[in-house]
Amino acid sequence: MNEFSTRLDGFANQLVQLVGEADSQAPNLPDMTTRVGNIFNDATNPVVQWYLPDFALPTENPSFAFDAKQSGVDAAGDPFNEATVTFALRINDPDDVTAARADNPEIAFQPIATYFTSVTLDLVRRAADGSDETLNALAVAEQVDQSSVTVTVSLTGPDVVVAYDNLLQRGVATVTLYTAYTAVTPRADWEKQADGADYKWVTEGVQTTIPIGATFSTDTYRSRYTITADGITRVIIDTNDLKDFARQRSEYRELTSLGQVSQKYPSLRHLFFGQVSGTVVAVPAAYGIVRSSAGTSARCEAVVDDSPGTLSGCRFKFAFTLAPAVDPIDLVRLSADVAAIPEAKNRTLRLALPAGLDPRHPPDLTGLSPADAAVIDGTEPQTLLLTATIADRDTTPAITDVNVFLHELAARTAPLAGQVAVRLDDRYPAPVTTDAVLNLNTTVGTDDITVSGDEDFTSLVVANLGPLDLRLTAVADVGPTTEFGQSPLDIRLATHQTTRVDKPNGGTIMSTPVLRRCLDITPPLAPADLFRYVELHTLTVQSTQHPLSFNATSIDFVAADIRQLDVTVSLRDLPAVRVQPFTLTRDHRIDSVNVQVPVDAALRGLTATVSITVDQTRRIVLDHDFLDQPVMIITV
Repeated sequence: MNEFSTRLDGFANQLVQLVGEADSQAPNLPDMTTRVGNIFNDATNPVVQWYLPDFALPTENPSFAFDAKQSGVDAAGDPFNEATVTFALRINDPDDVTAARADNPEIAFQPIATYFTSVTLDLVRRAADGSDETLNALAVAEQVDQSSVTVTVSLTGPDVVVAYDNLLQRGVATVTLYTAYTAVTPRADWEKQADGADYKWVTEGVQTTIPIGATFSTDTYRSRYTITADGITRVIIDTNDLKDFARQRSEYRELTSLGQVSQKYPSLRHLFFGQVSGTVVAVPAAYGIVRSSAGTSARCEAVVDDSPGTLSGCRFKFAFTLAPAVDPIDLVRLSADVAAIPEAKNRTLRLALPAGLDPRHPPDLTGLSPADAAVIDGTEPQTLLLTATIADRDTTPAITDVNVFLHELAARTAPLAGQVAVRLDDRYPAPVTTDAVLNLNTTVGTDDITVSGDEDFTSLVVANLGPLDLRLTAVADVGPTTEFGQSPLDIRLATHQTTRVDKPNGGTIMSTPVLRRCLDITPPLAPADLFRYVELHTLTVQSTQHPLSFNATSIDFVAADIRQLDVTVSLRDLPAVRVQPFTLTRDHRIDSVNVQVPVDAALRGLTATVSITVDQTRRIVLDHDFLDQPVMIITV
């Protein structure tokens, strides 16, 4: 006699003691001899039928939990694990019952009460010889209500690792239910002679095996695998948390399934995979200035600097919003590729950009003193705020450094750059760094364009919504019904203009049209043009001291028989500003004069007409921009 039969006989004996023999007529009792499938006739009532309910895993299992705990060490000095696994089963009507109920509306169908005699969680583990063997972990089943059952399994030692592996990684676990039910069967004539009863009780056992498979390996359940160690409860990241001592760890590891990231997606540097959350974080190769329908997120404020000894009486505060400078075509390709990596099996992975800075690793900026520049998390998700302050420096007024800063902003060399560390989570051990670039050649488009299909769906209509000219450099498409296609472009799209772009692959419908674009800039920009890209605000400063410098050291006064040069200056756009005249001689060949000019004029351009009189006889008139070239070299 097997173990199940022994348990079943014991259950039947207990049942007989509780209920005694059936009444002679056995009203409203299932007749065992009439069973067809899961349906039984009633022993006496023709309008009543009975059925055995079915058990299954529900589509959603909110009661699922895998709670592990490390309590001390085992004999080998390894961590000793204990775990409780809890999940729900649904009580269903079998298919034949549903069909019979629909075909016989006059019949009253009643479920037969079933009783759990034993429940096991069946796991697969490796035997010493390398073959698979089954581990039957005893469980407890408790019927919660008419439609659900809660199963609880207690595990210890190595069995905890086996259960975690079976449920979350391999998807090979099953649950086996051993149930019993009672019914009646007619007595033979010779049996009736003893007490006259027409029916007798019989007990039958049923074994039901339900595959669990990958049910509890999806993202919905991963956060419900927890471990408690040293008084701290956290999500289990992988089997190492159970095999080793469960110290605090990051869920992220570098994702290598897609090969060399920077070669395949040039605007990205690294990919990291969150094993619990299913998040794939794409670290950009650089952060750049945000570009939107309102222009670039770049602001310059001129404010009073009343510090003792300042030259100009003002200082300048810059603020730039930066975001991951990721090519949208790279991002679309990556999104499609991520869905096919091994880590995506039974999961729905989410692609994300870094949420912000890692506060454990301060930025490393170059180009300005660390005290003059800073990077913090921006007000919008995934953005950074870079600020820089420029003040008078020794004998150099702030306005001079500001002009150099602005010119570099549009040049190929950034006036301020460096590395920032982005955050994965608080436990990732090494800094994850990338570049922060302050340059108009590295910007990040948001809502600066709209893309729509034309009337015959053969091309795209692209509109520039912003105040700045753009250049379209590529168009791509990827979607569920189309292969990835990409075509190079070289189209200038002026502000508030539209253009047509042919679709790649000759497709008539694009699932996801994506355009690569950048600012259309041809350096060097004139000073006045720079403020199309940088928003200038003058707060409490109306004017600033600006030096106009002159250098005549290249002139050989003796050889040229020149005694003196008389210099007068007038500012073309500021005729009311008076510039003090001065004289250069063979012993005084360098000079400068300070002028009080409005701050915005000092930034947008200082074009002057310079009149040089040689020995009070010959007059030379020249034009010079003291913003573009602070020192005028005189060669008469």
